Amino acid sequence: MNKKRPKVFEELERLAELSPAAFYWTDTNAVIIGVNERGLKIVGELTYKDIVGKSPYDMYPPEIAKIVDSNTKKVIETGKTLVFEEYVDDPKTGKRRYYKVIRSPLFENGKIVGTVGTTIEITDTKEKEKLQLKSEVQKIKLEEQRKFKKLVNQAAEDTKSNLAILLILIQQCSGFPRSKVFETIEKLSDDVPINLYWFDENNKLMGANKQDMENTGATSISAYIGKTPYDYLPHEMADSIVKHCNLVMRAKKILSQEELFKDITTGEIKYLNSFKAPLCDNTGKIIGTLCTSIDITSEKYAEQLKLENELQKIKIQEQERFATVARGVSHDIRSPLTTLQNIVARISKNLVEKDRVGLNSVTRSITDIANNLLHDFKKIRSEVTTDTMEIQPVLVSLELAKIASEKRHQYAKSPAKINDLYDSNNSFVFIKTDPSNFDRMISNLVNNAVDAFDGKKGKVDLKLGIESERVKITIQDNGKGIPQEVIDKIMNNGAVTHGKKNGNGIGLAQVRSTLQMSNGKMQIDSKIGKGTKITLTFPITGAPNWIARQIVLHKGDIIVVLDDDGSIHCSWDMRFEDYGDAVNLVHFRSGEKAINFINTHPEKHKIFLLSDFELIDQELNGLQVIERVSMQSQSILVTSHYANTKVHAMATEMGVKILPKQLSSEVPITIEEEISMSHSKKGYLVIIDDMRELADSVADSLRDKFAVVGVYYHPERFLENLAQYPKDTVICMDHDFKTKMNGIDLAKQLHEAGYTKLYLLSGNKFEEGVVPDYLIVLLKGDMEALLQLANA
Repeated sequence: MNKKRPKVFEELERLAELSPAAFYWTDTNAVIIGVNERGLKIVGELTYKDIVGKSPYDMYPPEIAKIVDSNTKKVIETGKTLVFEEYVDDPKTGKRRYYKVIRSPLFENGKIVGTVGTTIEITDTKEKEKLQLKSEVQKIKLEEQRKFKKLVNQAAEDTKSNLAILLILIQQCSGFPRSKVFETIEKLSDDVPINLYWFDENNKLMGANKQDMENTGATSISAYIGKTPYDYLPHEMADSIVKHCNLVMRAKKILSQEELFKDITTGEIKYLNSFKAPLCDNTGKIIGTLCTSIDITSEKYAEQLKLENELQKIKIQEQERFATVARGVSHDIRSPLTTLQNIVARISKNLVEKDRVGLNSVTRSITDIANNLLHDFKKIRSEVTTDTMEIQPVLVSLELAKIASEKRHQYAKSPAKINDLYDSNNSFVFIKTDPSNFDRMISNLVNNAVDAFDGKKGKVDLKLGIESERVKITIQDNGKGIPQEVIDKIMNNGAVTHGKKNGNGIGLAQVRSTLQMSNGKMQIDSKIGKGTKITLTFPITGAPNWIARQIVLHKGDIIVVLDDDGSIHCSWDMRFEDYGDAVNLVHFRSGEKAINFINTHPEKHKIFLLSDFELIDQELNGLQVIERVSMQSQSILVTSHYANTKVHAMATEMGVKILPKQLSSEVPITIEEEISMSHSKKGYLVIIDDMRELADSVADSLRDKFAVVGVYYHPERFLENLAQYPKDTVICMDHDFKTKMNGIDLAKQLHEAGYTKLYLLSGNKFEEGVVPDYLIVLLKGDMEALLQLANA
């Protein structure tokens, strides 16, 4: 019979990545059960899969493994938190690296089930340590005290040291009766180089160290002992602190939030970044919270000042920017219309689904150009904008999954169960709405369903589907149902509080408002004693140009996976298992190493890059890596920051598609035949146009005629990547770029570099002698002439 996995291991998996130090946990045999990313860095290039399930003897030479194993057993035998000094030999340099390791026993149901450890490197300071002690007894006592002080002092050098020290203190204080827990904290608190304060389970202040008293302006802590924040702070500030403490105790994990605090002496308002950790006694009962705060007031003021300066710069530049927008209008509107001509020429009489979506997308693009121009003009004239909502394409499947996850956490202690159910075929469905209001709307409806259970068992299902060109979201529960007269009142915009204690109908008002601005509709079906089903429908909107809805590869391609998370590499390995030897995967955690591999590879045109955006502790991000290797059309940014508008803007500017990391397991992958210079296909074709819809449309029209088709939205980026294209590449370029360079200037550089097949795509008429003989002019929208390029 398999032993049941201790629940404490699951809690550590959630907590581990919060730690800024190396953090790992083992079973009673010193076999590693889990490790965070910083822990992986200590052991070099090993991945999560290489370490988990291994004992010290599987990972280290016998003499080192024996020390680690012995230290682990000491913790288990004594049942105490112990500090050790350990070392490993760097496999690359051979240099011995020393560490301070603090290990604590892990308890479950009164029994030790394993250990948890955190590690700080001390190699640089090891040789400087010299202690002269007169007796062995004195040495042991001072050594324990010195180790603890040194550990927290070193942690304090880290910008996230408060969190690291909280982790250490919690381990030091675990496994004691209630009074002993608070006594231990008080004893250790003044040796810690950060401010500390602690509350009991009723949010009454139990104590604070000297540094916290100095930070808050208090002359004596005795006046505040036994009082709640409501007794000495403004109600709103106190409410934020108390609610956060309660959340920490319910969640049983370390949480942080930004708080406002009023200095008791000066009355000055401070901004604090506060970390709070739950305190447990020896029975596992939550008895309070241990807290620390970082003063970020100066940073907040600096942020505000920077924002004011930026706004001032924007006002100064607005008139000039509007003039630039106006000059580009004729070009911007002409290009989408040309794209319409290209699509119509391709599809003959019958419009298939893909092309209908394309036509609608281009039509919307023309409208958006006019709207944006009008918005800019009004903004310059009024110098004020009051619209705080941002209507944009929202990826429904991930928003629903996120809300369901948040609600499962919110109602973890409730008998109500929340499920998100949807077909993977609907993973890439978008609607246009304001994301924050959409989230609040779904959240309000789920809250209403749970509240109506009155604390009894029940389930709420969130479902996503598509029906008749509309996105269909259902929130269905098996609760007590809603009377028909109440449903009628809801559908007639009445204020309703049915099924909610102390309700006021504000939630439903917000739902109506969001539906109105999103062109959505609501239907309610309910049966008393059976449950309620609320159906929301929205128009489907075309996927934004930044989304990667599929991965198209060729046999023989080399897939470079760049991510600092080892588990992602395992995920991609599994994703490509079914494709056998059709493609080859190469893995990198370092952006610089990936760049070196790609730029020196003899078959760079066969490489396809799947890169994370945020590379922790590295100077480059994923988009900068893609730019350094000049592979915008051969790369996809795979990131959980898919909803970040700044990332969108940077990726769109570069012409790079984004794949939400959450959908990497569902994105369709197509492996086409290996690129070959056969008689049926010509060699290379490049389209260069800063109007993305036009460039993509022309490329799609000619993709089946050429072996390799490259698309660039900036002439400068094409020039950076020029070396990978042979001299007989067919190069089609726009004339009017939104840069100082025009098509004729670009063609001149290419001609001087030896390129012979140069074409200018333009709707302009040129006077004789303006266009050089080596450059052939093609009229934009002339599909017959474009198709003849394959025979040129």
